[in-house]
Amino acid sequence: RVSKERPGPGEAEAGEELPEVTAIEIANDAKMSKEMLQLIRDLDKKKQWVLRGSALRRLQGLVIGGAVGKFPAFLKAIKSTEFAGATKDLFSDLRSQLVKEASDAILRMAKAVVDAGVMKEYDQYFTDVVLVEGFRAVCKANSTIVLSADACLKGLVHGFHSLRMLRGVVEPMCDSKANSRLRLQCAQLLTIILESWS
Repeated sequence: RVSKERPGPGEAEAGEELPEVTAIEIANDAKMSKEMLQLIRDLDKKKQWVLRGSALRRLQGLVIGGAVGKFPAFLKAIKSTEFAGATKDLFSDLRSQLVKEASDAILRMAKAVVDAGVMKEYDQYFTDVVLVEGFRAVCKANSTIVLSADACLKGLVHGFHSLRMLRGVVEPMCDSKANSRLRLQCAQLLTIILESWS
């Protein structure tokens, strides 16, 4: 099913349920730019969690609708400091549902990036932002958040193959001053890398 209208902020805030993930097709780059600017605004940590979760599902919809590899405005928004900040806020949020929604959206986007053959363009975001914030999340006390972040990181390194990503996993593992849980996580990710990368 294809939706060309995104849910309004009022609709998202009024209910306590997140909208279904459906493909969102955008006509041109100008409209994609406008859509991503609104999406980033909706991800602001001061907004209600339902609105932020709805924005993450819209992000999935845009990816399903073909945003990756097609619209420069999509890439520009993902690489922006604002989106990096939103990603950090999502992984550090205390609401486990938001961390799960962020993980789902990121994994869907990563798969689309790999399928489109544009890993180089997105490498910095996935390694310097997602990997780093995912590492912080897996060291938390909340087991649900840890499981979501763990699944996100393992899914990411399984499909996203880059030297930058490899370095981002190996360096913390070799750091004797790093958290033991972090080093164990890195070792698990390295095992996945060795088994799945060709």
